[in-house]
Amino acid sequence: MDWITIGSVLAVILGWFINSHLNRRHEIFKRKMDLRFGMYESCIAVAQVLVKIFQSKDESKEALDPLASDFVKKLDQCQVHVHMYGTQQEIESIVKVADYAQSNKHNDMKNEFSVLMRSTSPRFQ
Repeated sequence: MDWITIGSVLAVILGWFINSHLNRRHEIFKRKMDLRFGMYESCIAVAQVLVKIFQSKDESKEALDPLASDFVKKLDQCQVHVHMYGTQQEIESIVKVADYAQSNKHNDMKNEFSVLMRSTSPRFQ
């Protein structure tokens, strides 16, 4: 009778530790996903401004200045998020995008940003 009680208590304790470990892993996964979704939102905001810039390429410099400053601000935010929560490939892509933006290589920037957006598409890791 004592062995059955001891075995039952050990099984309950072992199950409790396993359940605690699995719940912790699940909570960490959910937190990582929340942070990565913030990264996705900042990248999407940059993409939206970039689309507006390329659509209004024929407009005057005065019309493009607010878009350009908005693009730089959102690109900075996106860089911070990607550096904090992104993979190595995503970090390399955002660095290239920033370099192309600074050197006015618009087509290269557009192509590299599309690579970044494809690489940041939500996937469960």
